[in-house]
Amino acid sequence: METIFKICGRKEELEESFKLRYEVFCLELRFLNPADFPARRLRDDYDKWSIHFIAERSGRLIGTARLITADENSKFLIEESVSLPPVFNREKTVEISRGAIKKECRKAGIAIRMLDYIYEFCKRAEFAHILAFANEDMRRIYEKLEFPFAYKGESLIFNGYVTTPLIITVAKDFKVFH
Repeated sequence: METIFKICGRKEELEESFKLRYEVFCLELRFLNPADFPARRLRDDYDKWSIHFIAERSGRLIGTARLITADENSKFLIEESVSLPPVFNREKTVEISRGAIKKECRKAGIAIRMLDYIYEFCKRAEFAHILAFANEDMRRIYEKLEFPFAYKGESLIFNGYVTTPLIITVAKDFKVFH
């Protein structure tokens, strides 16, 4: 079965991605309290100025992620928890967050292929950096694939998980699958 990666283009797709995020982050991982999301959709104010991505297989949503955009006056989600060094231009930077893959589709390389799709999008859009607040599994993936880091912060406990703040350089010659 072919997996299709794309920018979320329809309201129905966006609603499905909010449902998947709720399923993964609230019910499965218990990262967030399900009672805080009575509509059973995980959304926040950052969704308004984010670029949303989805992965589909046979017309069914199996993965989602977003890139938060900001301007010189706004903060990224990661900055609510940690201070980052001033090594990036806010207007040329995005933050990847809320990446979620359906449980039955994990271990099939979907997350890495979605990262590849998003990284290539960032190159085409001429972003210079990607911020990430990576759990241990994602940090290992970024390191194994040799993503170019401009900054790797100290790991800390966030919502019960070890996470590491990262600033990834968007390099024109870097390929996720190299």
